[in-house]
Amino acid sequence: MFENKIKLYIHNNKNRNGFPKISLTYAYFCSYNTNYHSLTYLKMRQITTLVHLEMQITLFSWNQKYLLKFEKGVLEQTYKIPEMDVSGLEEIKLLTQNELFLKKIQQRFEEMQEDLHQVLETLY
Repeated sequence: MFENKIKLYIHNNKNRNGFPKISLTYAYFCSYNTNYHSLTYLKMRQITTLVHLEMQITLFSWNQKYLLKFEKGVLEQTYKIPEMDVSGLEEIKLLTQNELFLKKIQQRFEEMQEDLHQVLETLY
């Protein structure tokens, strides 16, 4: 299997007036190829934060996918939904209003918290 690596290069040059000019370059390295390609599609952008009483819900767009992130305390769950599978943002927002879906997410948070608590108890 080929191994892919992402590296971040920081270029510290001077512009024609002598002032420092700093630029960043993402590089995508493959073990089978010594060339690198610029990765402009890696930037994740936050679309919105949705209101919920028991958890924080954040919607991101990244690499032709919507990332629906649920956070409660120190725990989080993220669902990746390809943009081609939904008609748009409104359909994603409807997912966050589905009571059965939210109930299952809450149950998973409780299970995750219990698992974390049990593992931490074994450490002490």
